[in-house]
Amino acid sequence: MKILFRTLLLVFIFLFPFPLNVAAFSNFGVGPHAFTETLKYDQDVELLSGTKTLTISDKVLQKWDPNGSDRDGVLPAEAVSKDLVFWIYNTANGAGEDITVKNDAAATIVTLGPEMGMMFSCDGTDWVAIGDDGIVYDGVANTITSTGNIEGATLTEGGNAVPNVTDNLSVFAATTSDQLAGVLSDETGSGGGFVRATSPTLVTPVLGAATATSIAVDASATPTVNFVDSDQDDVDVTAAIYANATTVGTGAEVADLYFQAQGAQGTAGTLETFAHWDGSEETLTLTGDVTVTGDATATSLTVARSATPGFIFQDSDCTDSDDNAHIYADATATGAGVEVIDLYFRAQGAGGTPGAMDTFMFWDGSEENLTLDCNLQVVRNTNATKTDSYVVLAADLGKTLIMNSASDKIFTTPSVAAGDIGAHLKFIKIGTGMLTIQMADSDTVGDSGAGDTVYCGGTGKAVIVLELVTATGWAIMSVVNEPSESWITTD
Repeated sequence: MKILFRTLLLVFIFLFPFPLNVAAFSNFGVGPHAFTETLKYDQDVELLSGTKTLTISDKVLQKWDPNGSDRDGVLPAEAVSKDLVFWIYNTANGAGEDITVKNDAAATIVTLGPEMGMMFSCDGTDWVAIGDDGIVYDGVANTITSTGNIEGATLTEGGNAVPNVTDNLSVFAATTSDQLAGVLSDETGSGGGFVRATSPTLVTPVLGAATATSIAVDASATPTVNFVDSDQDDVDVTAAIYANATTVGTGAEVADLYFQAQGAQGTAGTLETFAHWDGSEETLTLTGDVTVTGDATATSLTVARSATPGFIFQDSDCTDSDDNAHIYADATATGAGVEVIDLYFRAQGAGGTPGAMDTFMFWDGSEENLTLDCNLQVVRNTNATKTDSYVVLAADLGKTLIMNSASDKIFTTPSVAAGDIGAHLKFIKIGTGMLTIQMADSDTVGDSGAGDTVYCGGTGKAVIVLELVTATGWAIMSVVNEPSESWITTD
């Protein structure tokens, strides 16, 4: 009650700064809560030229004019200001004349704009702006500002509810699509009405990159896809592809695709069928040549039996037509599921004339024999050179393994099974160290014991070739060694 009275009295004195009879307030109250106060109410009115620093002996009411610039006002130290109160008022009447009130550690407490004032109270530890989280009136801007939250069940403006972030557009009056389009800046097209996801009606739309699972075309018209030339300026090269489907049975149709180039001066050209689909037989017939420029994958390719199927090959630089060649296949049935097949090669002669057909491969299905009418040349020999002991992998079967080391080393054979019978391994020793071939598991080599070895010492070169003849037995097929070398099995 005492602080409230003090605050009200200071406000009264601030607003009506005429002389008061201090004695009238000397003995205020009755009973045990009566108090005696001597109130200092006179004002300090000052035209500032720099930072204003208050002391504990300064007047309670401070009216400062920033004098055309922003100024700082510094309150006394908190330790010596317990229970002190100051009222600071900015008497400026223009922009750019703020007063920033700070404590003695230069921490900002509040900034007072022109014609703004606030009370500051100290508890011995901190200076507090009374009303700091309340409402502040700016006399110059004629605005009321809340530094906290303004709470209310409803807020109105001119009798209308003020919307907030939890409201949707229904809080506003009904809005037409044209009104909404009027406030948008990036729409395209014209006309009213929104387009929604299901069954929209589009009038002459221009589509960019469009993706769809299906496009249904009015059955009363022949569907057409129009194409234009690459530079999109010559109408006489515009073309169209038409589709025409005719039902030939339940769920089966015959469909034709036509190509129509546009004639000179935009006249319609001749319709030409280039693809025909027979739904009853599930066959697609192409009336022209088919050129595949990329990779093509198919589970099967059936060529008409009335013609000898051929594959055309071109020279590597694809420029010399007389270097083109064909490979033909000719199949003749010799029994149920058995055929004789010939593969022919024919190089193209000079001037594009056909060359002679040469058979280079013949398959006899009845005997399951493949005959090559040419020399067969193997141009790759797979080998690997090692300089340290090595465990041979199943992937190494059939390879030539070379050991080049001046010290003793070991090749260990891989684990094998009956399915590997017939596999070969060739080992070559070219270093001066001894080479040992260690059998895996309980396998044998030559007359060795189970899991034993065959080795070659000395300083010369040596070769040994092994072939798997049983699921666990390697036979020595051949050995080659210099006079100082020999291969020896262990038992």
